[in-house]
Amino acid sequence: MFSSELAAWEEAAAAAGESSFRSFMVVVQRCGSSVAIVQQYFANSISRLLLSVDGAHAASCEEMATTMSSAEGAAYKGLQQCIETVMSEVERLLSAEQKATDYRSPDDGITPDHRPTNSCIRNINWCRHGHCCSSKHQSQL
Repeated sequence: MFSSELAAWEEAAAAAGESSFRSFMVVVQRCGSSVAIVQQYFANSISRLLLSVDGAHAASCEEMATTMSSAEGAAYKGLQQCIETVMSEVERLLSAEQKATDYRSPDDGITPDHRPTNSCIRNINWCRHGHCCSSKHQSQL
C-alpha cells in the first residue's frame, strides 16, 4: 500500500516539475524576444537621443549592460534549476525501472546487448513528449 502511494506521489511531483519546466522555458523564450525588442529600440532611438547629452549616453549604455547581465543571470539560474528537475526525473525513472541485469560487465564474457532498456525508452519518450525540451528541439531527439 505504502509503495503505491509513494509511486503516485512521485508521479504527481514529476508532473508538477514537468509543467513548471515547460512554463519556465516559455517565459525565457518570450523574455528573450522582449529583450531583443528593447535593445533594438534603445540602440535606434534612446541611445541616439542621448548622444548630445554629456555623459548620459555612456551611463545609459552601462546601465543597459548591467540590466541585461542581471536578466541573463536570473535566466541562467532558472535554467540550472530546470536541468536539475530533468536530471531528477531521469534518475527517478531509472531507479524505478532499471534492473541489475541491465548492467553487464565486460568481464562476464557475454556480448553486450546494445538495445535500449525499458527505462531508457521511457526516459526518451518523456523527453520526446515535450517534458524536457521545447517543441523546437524535440525533432533533434
